[in-house]
Amino acid sequence: MADEAYCIGPAPSQQSYLATEKIIQVAKTSAAQAIHPGYGFLSENTEFAELCKQEGIIFIGPPSSAIRDMGIKSTSKAIMSAAGVPVVEGYHGEDQSDQCLKEHAMRIGYPVMIKAVRGGGGKVKKPTQICSSQLCDMQCYLASIVGLSTNIDFLLSLSRHPQFEAVNVHTNFIPQYHDDLFPARKATPLEVVCQAALGLILKEKMLSDALRDQSSDKFSPFASSTGRRINILYTRKLSLLDGENIVDVAVTYNREGSYSMQIQDKMFLVSGEIFNEGDSVYLRSSVNGTVCKSKLVLLDNTIHLFSPVRFFGLSSKVPSFVCVNGQRKLQQNVFVKAGDKVETGDPLMVMIAMKMEHTIRAPKAGVIKKVNFQEGAQASRHAPLVEFVDEAAESK
Repeated sequence: MADEAYCIGPAPSQQSYLATEKIIQVAKTSAAQAIHPGYGFLSENTEFAELCKQEGIIFIGPPSSAIRDMGIKSTSKAIMSAAGVPVVEGYHGEDQSDQCLKEHAMRIGYPVMIKAVRGGGGKVKKPTQICSSQLCDMQCYLASIVGLSTNIDFLLSLSRHPQFEAVNVHTNFIPQYHDDLFPARKATPLEVVCQAALGLILKEKMLSDALRDQSSDKFSPFASSTGRRINILYTRKLSLLDGENIVDVAVTYNREGSYSMQIQDKMFLVSGEIFNEGDSVYLRSSVNGTVCKSKLVLLDNTIHLFSPVRFFGLSSKVPSFVCVNGQRKLQQNVFVKAGDKVETGDPLMVMIAMKMEHTIRAPKAGVIKKVNFQEGAQASRHAPLVEFVDEAAESK
């Protein structure tokens, strides 16, 4: 923990963290000898590193000249090449005409990647004549190559394809071998679904045990339940997403660590425990007598099970009346409040992520029940942003 704390401004980064004059002033006020810029924008800010040098303050990081050279992709690549570091074949000359780029692309060999010399990757207008790049982008879009997990599966299928290994790659490669590159997803075995449900229940129990009354009074009214069914749910329903399919699991409590689970018309006797091994969490389970040990990872609303031979991932179903955040973002503008009526596509709020503004729109028509974040607040990934009135519940 720090010995002293200084306010450098409000939440917006432009008025606080990125206000270099304020940072320098605080450093002088506190008689600090050095500044660690963190791992955000200031760590790659040439001007800030130079300003620290001018003020006689140590900048914990590379010199400003190194930041400048490494920030320019062509310069950094030239430095690496001169030092004998193996680099990917490329071109970073002054002539950026379409014809010149096309000639160098032919020399290097397709596929090629075109990036801006400075700034974020991908924020560059691609020459339309290069390798029919727009057509390639459209094919990737039509093939629904979206999201990290999908990209990894796609790239693995692509790199292992015999025609790709033989360098028989062309513009129509993805449509021609679509079935090979995107094999139909097999349904997760019901036994694994039971393991996932068990993992969620045991994790939930661990959390509730940690939050319950910790007093030593055995007669405390806040002590844990004895297990009698008065006002206690005995059978509960879990809905898990297996790809795009919803799997409903009816879970009945038998005794501590033992459950009966019904999926469709099949019954499973499930028991198990969660334990730590090193830095990992494991689930030891028994499903109808078959014992299995899997590494357990709960990330956001998805449970991942890693066995020695396979990996499975299932997600908790998010209610249709909840609008969920896709990644960590800062709320910039909120346009709605509880009680407002919205139509499909109406803007709900504007958020900032990765230096870009994202407009969150209503996924359906309805009435706003609750807005969970105010302007200037930080929303974590998969956090419910806006809740709609549950029409099904209202109609009952």
